[in-house]
Amino acid sequence: MTIELLHGVMLAGAGVNACCAVVSRRSHNAVMIVSTLLMAAAMLDASFGLLGMAPLVWTGLLLAWAMASGALLRPERGREIAIQGKTRPDTTLHLFHTLGLVVLAAQLTAHSMTDARGTAESAHEHALPILPLVVAGAGLLFIGYALVLVLGARRTRGERGTLLSMGAMTLAMGWMPLL
Repeated sequence: MTIELLHGVMLAGAGVNACCAVVSRRSHNAVMIVSTLLMAAAMLDASFGLLGMAPLVWTGLLLAWAMASGALLRPERGREIAIQGKTRPDTTLHLFHTLGLVVLAAQLTAHSMTDARGTAESAHEHALPILPLVVAGAGLLFIGYALVLVLGARRTRGERGTLLSMGAMTLAMGWMPLL
């Protein structure tokens, strides 16, 4: 029952994140919307197996899109716009979404390392299953970064919704291997 509740929190967060990405005026763009949809699809597949893709395939897709979106939204473009006298776009949420893709990819990989009892499996019996610990730490840092962004600057409701929903998704996914 608890796992289902965490899946519900994770998927509700994905829905809120998608809605906030679509309605946000300052950070609304195709790259962020594709990132949001890709994260939602990965979580739906991880929860229900709708697409039947292996976690490693999702990890590869998420990391590939994170690199592509990082290249598409590189800071130099913002500096060029500022030099031309236009307002510089807020790239904080784009960076946050890119980091979210990386954290989600890591969480999916770490979840695939645990069996139904929550114990870590390893290809080598003598190997230390450190990935889940590293991923848990990265998830906590990501949640902390979300809170700093929510509390630190003036944000629209949509931006706060994005930050808080992604933090909730990360917390729910991070909690699952512990149950």
